[in-house]
Amino acid sequence: MAKFDHRSDKVVAWDKKPDGRWIEAEIMWNLGGKPGTEGFSVYAKGAGTLKTKRARIPEGRAVAIRMCVWKPGRTDCSAWHYGRA
Repeated sequence: MAKFDHRSDKVVAWDKKPDGRWIEAEIMWNLGGKPGTEGFSVYAKGAGTLKTKRARIPEGRAVAIRMCVWKPGRTDCSAWHYGRA
């Protein structure tokens, strides 16, 4: 699960799976183009792990967030979820 908090530019990612697979929240924002020209990833490993990362995103910019689960031999990612800072 990933969430973008528009009020404080925070991204929260956590992993509730007991098997310890890596959960990755990828956050991208744009500089006038499509989301993806800038961004970072937030990682959470292990059940109940909570990570928070702040992003300095210019107001009004489009933001895209997706979650990825690393599995042996492949990575499964959710669709991009779009918002606006």
